[in-house]
Amino acid sequence: MESEKFGEYVGKFHETVFRVAFGYTKNHADAQDIEQDVFLKLYCCGKKFESDEHIRAWLIRVTMNAAKNFLRSCSVRRYEPLDEHIPCENENDGALLELVRGLKPEYLTAVYLHYYEGYSVKEIARICRTTPAAVTMRLSRARERLKKIIKEEQ
Repeated sequence: MESEKFGEYVGKFHETVFRVAFGYTKNHADAQDIEQDVFLKLYCCGKKFESDEHIRAWLIRVTMNAAKNFLRSCSVRRYEPLDEHIPCENENDGALLELVRGLKPEYLTAVYLHYYEGYSVKEIARICRTTPAAVTMRLSRARERLKKIIKEEQ
């Protein structure tokens, strides 16, 4: 891959890759490590992408796999992750994002891709290699869980 194109992709998609990785690891440093690994894979893969949407979906899928592999590794089980904060554009988003971060990884991924990245249910199903019905159920359960948490806090 040529350096200019690679730099363009990193600039466009680094935040998305980081947020997906952070959603799984809940640790800033680990998410950065995964982000670097994902972009290294992109640089070395030599694959031709049809569009920006295609590369974005590929990066999300690779990030999810890398994060899952990371969480399975023995080194992760040896320490307690630090509670960290993701910077948000406005304060209201930050409070909600903190609640979303507390969801199970499959719910977090569905919510993040749908509400923060704007993917449709079918697109999320394709990226996560599951059915649209499963994605719809995950979104529904995530919304119910968030409603319950918000109600308990009030």
